[in-house]
Amino acid sequence: MPAGCEFICKNKECKCYDAGFIITDAWPVARIELIIEQNQVKKNESFRNQIIEMKNNGRKYFKIQYPNDKHIEKSGYSINKWCPKCLIVWDFDSTSEKNNDTLNNYLEKSPVADTCSKCNSKLMGFLDVIKEGIPCPSCQKMMTQSRWFTNEE
Repeated sequence: MPAGCEFICKNKECKCYDAGFIITDAWPVARIELIIEQNQVKKNESFRNQIIEMKNNGRKYFKIQYPNDKHIEKSGYSINKWCPKCLIVWDFDSTSEKNNDTLNNYLEKSPVADTCSKCNSKLMGFLDVIKEGIPCPSCQKMMTQSRWFTNEE
């Protein structure tokens, strides 16, 4: 079951108050042109235009939107990792030609980095960041967490 967590700064004195970002656990991906045609993507023109721009800039895969109304087969997984030194959420696609493989098999065929390519620090995965938390990049106070899940149907 795909899961995500919103990290939001709740320090009213911070310039980033009520702002934040999302980190997801391993999330199924498919060819980006298939995602652009999903009904819920078509309904949100701004979101659809962002995905089209990513496609035009060379992105090949995107996270499947749920519910998966077009029954798109996954081509792999998107893996988010956090660099606590550079304050960056890295997004890696682990894919293969064999659709509907297991996460472990995808990761064996297309490994995901464990260290930041900018600073060589150890990257934190989804379970690490929800356990340890993330300080606001601006004020350094711990951000609040709001977790959510979706069924892969």
